[in-house]
Amino acid sequence: MTFSISRAGGALLAAAAGVLLLAGCQDPDPMTITSAVYSQDQAIEGFDTSEATTDDPEQTAQLADLLHEHGLSGDIKLGESCPGGRSTYVDYTTPEGSYHINVGGCDQGEAGEAIEYLIASWRQ
Repeated sequence: MTFSISRAGGALLAAAAGVLLLAGCQDPDPMTITSAVYSQDQAIEGFDTSEATTDDPEQTAQLADLLHEHGLSGDIKLGESCPGGRSTYVDYTTPEGSYHINVGGCDQGEAGEAIEYLIASWRQ
């Protein structure tokens, strides 16, 4: 019986070590974003829903840092659409390809809120 418990304990320890190893493999540097096309919409009369494009290195680095901070990459969908909520859309390009971010107006979580506020600041 003791042999089974120590085998199980060893397997658990090996699994935990594997998780730590994988977590340690996250790229320490944010991705390089070369450009982003962004817009927001909200059910408010006169709300500006137009798209804008940035290839400003400071802005694209802000987005890359934000995504890296939250462990996000590729195509991203956060939150849900809801009445009165503000939705945010970003198409961003990296040397590896182009990706889409869709942040709904409700239940978007910390990462979704951060993306929404960043894009809103670019629109001012």
